[in-house]
Amino acid sequence: MGEQSMKPFQHYLAVFLTFSLLTVPLTAALRPTSTPSHPVSLFDNHPPNIPTFSGPHNAAPYFDIAFTANATDPDGDQVYFKIDWGDGNMTDWLGPVNSTEHIVTHYGWYYTGNFTILIKVKDSQGLECNQSLVFNITIEQQIAVVNLQPGFVYLGQSYFFVGVFYLIGAIAIMTTSPNLPVNISASPSTASIVVTATTVTSGISVNITDDNATDGFNLTVPLKSGLYRLLILAYDAEGNLIDGYLYNFVLYWQVGTMNAARALHTHL
Repeated sequence: MGEQSMKPFQHYLAVFLTFSLLTVPLTAALRPTSTPSHPVSLFDNHPPNIPTFSGPHNAAPYFDIAFTANATDPDGDQVYFKIDWGDGNMTDWLGPVNSTEHIVTHYGWYYTGNFTILIKVKDSQGLECNQSLVFNITIEQQIAVVNLQPGFVYLGQSYFFVGVFYLIGAIAIMTTSPNLPVNISASPSTASIVVTATTVTSGISVNITDDNATDGFNLTVPLKSGLYRLLILAYDAEGNLIDGYLYNFVLYWQVGTMNAARALHTHL
């Protein structure tokens, strides 16, 4: 090979060696000193914390009961809740709601008994808390109205049954008193009773509350003669609504004397 033909080869070799010397330290500097054993995520996700759940531990069957669920997420993700009511029924995933905010849901049982509610929570990334919350509830009647029954006409201390009244859930009360007594027997879980009498024609309401359970629940509702809708609600010590009655037709007739009331009785 001649001297002239060697010059291009030497030129290319010099360029190659110069480039190699420059790039090797640069690539070595960019190469990590060790390879991690597992991929590193810049956005690690954490499961939500165990949820909280509030509501009554005792309530009536056939009654719409309110419950509140809450959970926080370490990453601030929105959260979903799933509730197993312990009677074979379960919700879908409820939500999403922001972390620390709560949801309110309602449920009612159709038969009495003790039930175990399970509450699950997951975040918006689909990561579920590894522990469910357990909440126990007993379903049984909480109150009974002693002195007022649908289908009856009350005349002072006496009363008689009218079939038509029973079919429409009506009560008639004829008295000389300006007050309607409402006597209630209640479970130990009942802390207060609220009675609301609303006139069917004008919608004006009278509200009476008894929150002293030590002497039973015997309320006195001041009424004038008229047709009323009577709502009776029972609450536990935490203010949860646990039972209630609704009388759609209560005819309250205040008469001058009981003799007049008895005279009316003879015409019914």
